[in-house]
Amino acid sequence: MRWGGQPVSMSFNVTVSRTDTYAPPMVWANVTLKRTDAAGTESVIVDHYLVFLLSSECWSLNLTWDETETMQEGNWTISAFIESVGKYYDENITNNEAFDGTVEAMELRGDIDGDGEVDIFDAVTFAGHFGGGLDSPELYDPDCDLNGDGYIDVYDAIILADNFGESIGPGSGLSCGCPTAVSIYPAETVINQGEVFSLNITVTNATDLYGYELKLYYDNTVVNCTGIEFPTGHLLEPTSPENLWIIKQEIDNNYNSTHGRIWLAISLLNPETGKTGNGTLARINFKALTPGTTTLTLQDVKLGDSQAQPIQTETINGTVRVNWPPETPSKPSGPTSGYTGHGATGLQASQ
Repeated sequence: MRWGGQPVSMSFNVTVSRTDTYAPPMVWANVTLKRTDAAGTESVIVDHYLVFLLSSECWSLNLTWDETETMQEGNWTISAFIESVGKYYDENITNNEAFDGTVEAMELRGDIDGDGEVDIFDAVTFAGHFGGGLDSPELYDPDCDLNGDGYIDVYDAIILADNFGESIGPGSGLSCGCPTAVSIYPAETVINQGEVFSLNITVTNATDLYGYELKLYYDNTVVNCTGIEFPTGHLLEPTSPENLWIIKQEIDNNYNSTHGRIWLAISLLNPETGKTGNGTLARINFKALTPGTTTLTLQDVKLGDSQAQPIQTETINGTVRVNWPPETPSKPSGPTSGYTGHGATGLQASQ
């Protein structure tokens, strides 16, 4: 499976052999790799790969299809064909073509960098060209013009946002152990049942940060998320409010039978510049449901700089412990003594 709208690089193993009874000691032959679309239109992928075959010899070839032009969406049948070169007679041409099967080319609009996944790096690239058009070539990038209308605008942003998180390729990964860290602050929280509280997702030692994506998981029997905020002074606060693109802001307290999930993806938009330093990315509001302890687990954390390059990042999780609410002192039961005035002991004399 490949994806449409991206350059192609694929390898195919082709085995060729001689099975003839007419037996000159050696034969030259050409191997051609072809593709055929659903309409039956045939085109050559690898043209005339020359092989030299001795009698009864078998060769295994690895042929690479490299195409700098983008592959269109659709299904392509791949076949290999062999023919003799020169004066040699081929007594059976019915076995000269072999079909590998079908290659499916799927279009994943929004996968600007071609890694098979629509993620924050695509969003950051898109954001850097937002507002571009054929009349402003300094910003225009045809890869970001997702609907092909000549402008990079909100309609393209909607396409990318709709496909955000989709993948049909190998995807990209980040390694950890680097000085930039995304963490939960405070790292440990103790709260009573029924109370509401807030935690920050923070970043330290960020350089040229332009966008981020993350997911946060929690035990949904212990806490539930009630809201997400971007407080004044958060690290990606833009100079103009309209230059902050909230691609994903999703709360799912019932993501599965045991956990809730928060999914956030944020990017600045052109002409904002990347942010450097330490700060808050987002504030998460919770309500404590039942006594217990939950880990707040950060996963799929991706940071991108203004050039849409990954910022290698480590993650530091947090914990929340929910206690039973403190007991309220109860009034004593039974009769109470009367009040007898200042300095009285509450005792009464009787005759």
